[in-house]
Amino acid sequence: RQMFGAENFSFSYSGHRFVFLNSNSREAKPGESLPDTSWLQKELAASPLREKIFVFAHIPPLGGDFNRAIEPVYARLLTENGRVVYSIHGHEGISYSWQPFGPPVNYLGINSLKKRNYALIHVDKDGVRVDQLFF
Repeated sequence: RQMFGAENFSFSYSGHRFVFLNSNSREAKPGESLPDTSWLQKELAASPLREKIFVFAHIPPLGGDFNRAIEPVYARLLTENGRVVYSIHGHEGISYSWQPFGPPVNYLGINSLKKRNYALIHVDKDGVRVDQLFF
């Protein structure tokens, strides 16, 4: 936090909202709950109706360090919003793209660089395309 700043932040760019939050429950302080679903709910509600939303978090729901008690709330917030296009995560060491909680939200898992690949996400007026690139 001292080096990089707030763990939860968002910004808008070119008609899209990018929401970043800490979802690693192992990092929660006593009495704190991660991810902070109250903050997430406010951020999603504050986004203009025309914006598509991308949510980025370290740990994916259904992941080992995601707080299981918060998982249904997190999934409901994203799904019911109707404008969340992707929930993007790292940490798991595998790549995946699926809809574990149903449409419209796609959950995208990105490998670590140790696997010598990364995802390039193309966003334009026609939609979103994800390419997995190896090096």
